[in-house]
Amino acid sequence: MPTLDPQTIETISQAAQILWETFGKEFVQKVLKRGSDEVNWRRSVEKYYTSLYEYAGFVHVLGKMESEKLEEIFTDVNVLDKILAEQRYSLDHMREHFGPRAFRYSDKVKRQPGLDVLHSHNKLFILGKPGAGKTTFLKWAALQAIRREINYFPIFVALKTLSDSKPGLRTGDEVLDYIVRLCRVHQIPEPRQFIERLLQDNKCMVLFDGLDEVNVENRQRDLLIDGLNEFVTQYGGGKVLITCRVAANDYSFTQFDYVEMADFSREQIGAFIDKWFSYDKDLAERCKNELLKDNQNQALLELAQIPLLLTLLCLTYEERFEFPPNRSEIYEEATRALLVKWDSSRKIRRDPAVYKELTLRHKQKLFAFTAYQTFLAGDYFLSQKQLVPQIEAYLVNVPGVSEPDGEAVLQAIEAQHGIFVERARRIHSFSHLTLQEYYTANFIVANEARRSLANLMAYVEDNRWREVFLLVAGMLEDGGLFFRLFAEALDKIGSEDMALKALLKGVETVRPAKLNEFNPFEARLLLISWALDYESINALQGIY
Repeated sequence: MPTLDPQTIETISQAAQILWETFGKEFVQKVLKRGSDEVNWRRSVEKYYTSLYEYAGFVHVLGKMESEKLEEIFTDVNVLDKILAEQRYSLDHMREHFGPRAFRYSDKVKRQPGLDVLHSHNKLFILGKPGAGKTTFLKWAALQAIRREINYFPIFVALKTLSDSKPGLRTGDEVLDYIVRLCRVHQIPEPRQFIERLLQDNKCMVLFDGLDEVNVENRQRDLLIDGLNEFVTQYGGGKVLITCRVAANDYSFTQFDYVEMADFSREQIGAFIDKWFSYDKDLAERCKNELLKDNQNQALLELAQIPLLLTLLCLTYEERFEFPPNRSEIYEEATRALLVKWDSSRKIRRDPAVYKELTLRHKQKLFAFTAYQTFLAGDYFLSQKQLVPQIEAYLVNVPGVSEPDGEAVLQAIEAQHGIFVERARRIHSFSHLTLQEYYTANFIVANEARRSLANLMAYVEDNRWREVFLLVAGMLEDGGLFFRLFAEALDKIGSEDMALKALLKGVETVRPAKLNEFNPFEARLLLISWALDYESINALQGIY
């Protein structure tokens, strides 16, 4: 159990006092019809606030044993005022106006500060990709209420827990019953009357978290949605927020404004790093310089736009004081976080129905197969009509899958893992070009053969394949054949440029004097990086 510092305890005490003065005294005297009972009433509210703070004031950081204090790492977030998947664009328009390396939002979509939207809207349905910070944002909202920055009584409800507590729940009164139980645990006097009066006076902010985590089996999720809609109709005069993963949303909450969590901007990435390394400003600056200013790290910068993956990058840098030259290590950790670790770390078990025949290995192979086919064709954005048959082409070879439903699997991938995302209505892509490149390299390595590697060398002059070359070189256990073919390919396109000739030799021997500070593996990757950066070839003149 986290230990609260004296300042937090004082904040909670002040919040309870303010609630007593603005609501509690009148409630006790007029509703409960008895004399002032300030001490006991405040004590029970303080107990409630303390319990909420112990939950909302700390966040589990993937890769760390202990939770982090939210206030120390929270970075202000932005939300989009329109849902990206609801935009109606043609595939040609997407390819012409939206770049894969730095996906930008449509001019019709506005980024707005999350806290501003929280203050200005009473009903918010908040969508976001896995790891985008939806739960963290709700926790921050709860803390704002405890601090009285938002003048509402906060109630935090994990929807998975609510649904599991009463399978088949479908009415607003049943939702209210659960909230009353939360208050009864903290010995709030007459909790039902207390909550009903707060709701009637529009003084509550109810935070419903994780609709996507509620199972769809036995219509559990559908029934819960009925209950939430009825609850909002009956009692939703204050603030009500619901979070859900973006691809899991096929529901209609007509009383709500829909927003989507925006990716981190460069400024937000920098602010997060500053907070993460607040104990060492020099280390924070070095990390920011490598990630934000080093052009060689654009692929990592893509991942850093997702708070969960930025956390992994910070952990890596904290342990090694650098980003490892073998990028595949980071990408493997990032994909495992999205596929397995993030849900398991929070003890979330999702519906197995669609994925029951697909082990983690099959999922990885499906992504690799799809990535290679699409990357080879030069496709980043894909219509659903293009992507679904590719998924089904892989699924037909999976044991136990008799009638593959590519559309259902695509939706499950987007909802549960965020490896694919819907960029506009029925237009999809890998969530990051980096992941498409990583899985393309995975496919090549998994199908290692002279022919496979020789086919790769056909793209040695194509800068679009640069990251794939580097990843393949880093993934192969024995890179001898790769490096020989790579040198032959460069030799065929080379001129009399002495720097390039020296480079080819360096790839084979890895003995250049000025690379002594690198180990042989790092030196080879560095040389390949230089070899594929055609604009920098002349800069190699001084190395040998």
